[in-house]
Amino acid sequence: MGVPFLGMVPINMKLRANSDLGRPTANFTEDPQLAKELNAVVRKLAGQISLRSRAGAAGPSLTVR
Repeated sequence: MGVPFLGMVPINMKLRANSDLGRPTANFTEDPQLAKELNAVVRKLAGQISLRSRAGAAGPSLTVR
């Protein structure tokens, strides 16, 4: 697919519960290990966005008819 691997987050019940409750930001504040894992993915995603931006790569597009 040509998509870079950004990382993985092990199955975590707090992640599921916080997301289901509409509190996704709690995943970054309530469990230090979960926050560390999520931040690693976020940093890799930000890095990939930066690389694509510098390369002048076009982002995704949506056509509505």
